[in-house]
Amino acid sequence: MGIDMQTVDASTVSRAELEKLEAVAQELPEGSSLRSALSNMSDTVRAGCDVVVAPESDHVSPATAARILGVSRTHLYKVMDSGDLPATPVGRDRRISLRDLREYLVRQDQVRKHVAERFAHPDRTRRAALDRFKNGA
Repeated sequence: MGIDMQTVDASTVSRAELEKLEAVAQELPEGSSLRSALSNMSDTVRAGCDVVVAPESDHVSPATAARILGVSRTHLYKVMDSGDLPATPVGRDRRISLRDLREYLVRQDQVRKHVAERFAHPDRTRRAALDRFKNGA
């Protein structure tokens, strides 16, 4: 489970390097996931934030996963204990794959979008509930 993460320290990246990165990104096909990733990296570094690059197969500690998710470690352990986020036991602790962490983030984003949609259209939600009630469901 070696970690191949690399941190790009924004404070050490020159303007010339950023311009080269952006030029490379622009050469890639429109809609390319690599083009999008390089553009996001450039935007993040331009904003003064560091970037971490790692393979999805890498595993992180619960403390790192909690930091990535923006939650407390206590909350993260509850999420892992509920089965919503798989974890691999390592000694007395656990490790979370970056792939599982990304998939969890995608699922959480879908839930937030669904809830936002329901609140944005309460009449549609109310009608659907009334229809289910009328039909005995």
